[in-house]
Amino acid sequence: MKVMYDRYGPSILQQRDIGDQTALHWAAWGTKLAAVNQLLAWDPKLIDARDRTKRTAFHAAADHDAVDVMKAMCAIKGKDLLTETDDNGDTALHVALTMGHLAAAAQLLEWGGPQLLEIKNDEGVTPWDMTAEKPKMRKAIEKYKQ
Repeated sequence: MKVMYDRYGPSILQQRDIGDQTALHWAAWGTKLAAVNQLLAWDPKLIDARDRTKRTAFHAAADHDAVDVMKAMCAIKGKDLLTETDDNGDTALHVALTMGHLAAAAQLLEWGGPQLLEIKNDEGVTPWDMTAEKPKMRKAIEKYKQ
């Protein structure tokens, strides 16, 4: 990465793939903490980049249970990341639970508390609703429900 950055400069960080994803999306998706940290050191504003489905790299990290990557991103942007939604209205918690990633879900709930369980997506479904027919998931997150 450094060789490319040194050769092409900061503008290379703005390049996107066909899905409008940045290098930060890919690093988060691949659970590459060192790459995430380096990309954010070069350009902290990358954390706000959205792909064509309006997902952030934080969504990608939740999608792949990359708790260490989520922590690095939260250290930069804070709790605002917890309520950002994609074009379906899904938060990172919706994404983590859809994929069955309990570690990511638990971390999100530790940071954001029970109110995250009540955020409705565009279909009116909350993260809590998503676990109704998944008893193992429901049991794992019910301690966060008030």
